[in-house]
Amino acid sequence: MHIRCLIVVALSLSLCWLHNAKSQEKKTDSDRIQGSWKIIKVEVEGKPPPAEFVEKGKFVFNGNKVSIYQGDTMMEEATFALDSAKKPPTIDLTATAALGKGKITYGIYRIEGDTLTLCIGDKRPSEFKAQAEVGVLQMKRVKAEK
Repeated sequence: MHIRCLIVVALSLSLCWLHNAKSQEKKTDSDRIQGSWKIIKVEVEGKPPPAEFVEKGKFVFNGNKVSIYQGDTMMEEATFALDSAKKPPTIDLTATAALGKGKITYGIYRIEGDTLTLCIGDKRPSEFKAQAEVGVLQMKRVKAEK
């Protein structure tokens, strides 16, 4: 009787694990980028920005919009479009607020677990390297508080 119960429990756990694994496989980059991302490293034109920018910087992706914060203040808002079929995958950001409204910034991105790397500029970069008018941002996912 105990063995039968253990087998049922083991099968149930296995099925749950398989279901979760398949759900993870079906997530698109648009799904995976959603949420809050804390800036941990920035390099612009080969130089780091002021430390305060990194310490207080955050990107929040919600649907097809991204809000960029400095502390509690929203500095910029944009819509974004991803193309994960390209190598490397691309991101286009169109400013919807502030002085840059309508300006399009082109980039490439990489999502590795809870790390997001963006390389963006006025022209689409081909590699993750800060140069001329191209900046590289590395961010960590901010876990939702329970």
